[in-house]
Amino acid sequence: MSQNYLKKKRMNMVQRVIVCVFLLVFLTQCNNPKPVELKDMPSRYASTFQMTTPDRVIIDDYTKLSDTIPARTHEMKDSVEVKKMMALLFQLPDSGEIMIKMGDVPLKRVNLVFSDHIEMIEFYNGRIKTPATSFYAQPNPMEQAVFDLVSRDSL
Repeated sequence: MSQNYLKKKRMNMVQRVIVCVFLLVFLTQCNNPKPVELKDMPSRYASTFQMTTPDRVIIDDYTKLSDTIPARTHEMKDSVEVKKMMALLFQLPDSGEIMIKMGDVPLKRVNLVFSDHIEMIEFYNGRIKTPATSFYAQPNPMEQAVFDLVSRDSL
């Protein structure tokens, strides 16, 4: 065999290896979708308490209503607790009997993260704002149970 033939054969192998490495890098970059940032997802206030179980529950605690940045953000990770919370919410009426003018009270925003959007539920000074934007006139044990669940330190 001639020297030229061996040189060409080695060159073809090197070119094949380079092409394979390039394709491997290209394919791995194309197959790794970037996770969706929560801030990029559309969010809205819950239109009803009769919802399916979300993928995640993120809770933002604001010291007062006028704060723009939460004092604390945490995630409810226990799936049993999430299902329990959703079962309690499902039993709550979608509208209350009274409107309340709030001062600068503590706010707890519960972000129910679904695959394509976020539904928000808010507690003002420990009282849930219903989807009809009103509040319950009488204390509701289920409302208190939901508030207790989302207020736990170890979620």
